Amino acid sequence: MTQKLPPKLPPFKLFLDDYKCTASHCKPRENRDPTISKGPRVRTPWVYENGIFYKDYSNEHLPDKSAQCFEKDWDMIKFQKLKKSSNFECKEIMRKHYGLLRDCYRNEAGIGTVGKVFGVPGGQFVTFLQDIGVIGDDFNIADADRYYITVNAGSKDLKGPMLPKTALVRFQFLEIFIRTAIQKYYVSDAV
Repeated sequence: MTQKLPPKLPPFKLFLDDYKCTASHCKPRENRDPTISKGPRVRTPWVYENGIFYKDYSNEHLPDKSAQCFEKDWDMIKFQKLKKSSNFECKEIMRKHYGLLRDCYRNEAGIGTVGKVFGVPGGQFVTFLQDIGVIGDDFNIADADRYYITVNAGSKDLKGPMLPKTALVRFQFLEIFIRTAIQKYYVSDAV
């Protein structure tokens, strides 16, 4: 028993010899004559200013973006009562050093991702504190773990796919850094 095959179709041509388009959904650009070839495209080296996101993320807009990020993060953290200073003084000190903290967060979050969300897991945060010399006699790993749990558990009213339960996002990193600094330097009278 032989099987009947359909007849072979000629190869599909998108353009006919007279440059008429055979596809109904495909139209050539109006301002370009397809009969004229400009030759091979000249390859130019890539520079940052030619990037498609240059306008949105260039360094000249960075102070504005950084200020917006800081205000957003500051509005989301939980405040604890400060004995020796006001929240405004704490905010101004953190604003001065926010760029450095944001860069530290970016580095640590890039190392320890949780699913598709960049965040700082607990072990990574403890390692970070050890690397910068915060862990010592007056502030130990148990204190770091306690603050990690406090900050992570305190964000339960904020829910969503971009707020992982097992990692710190940027505003939580700012909050835990404030709590750690207060415990290390003010409660223990190290300053």
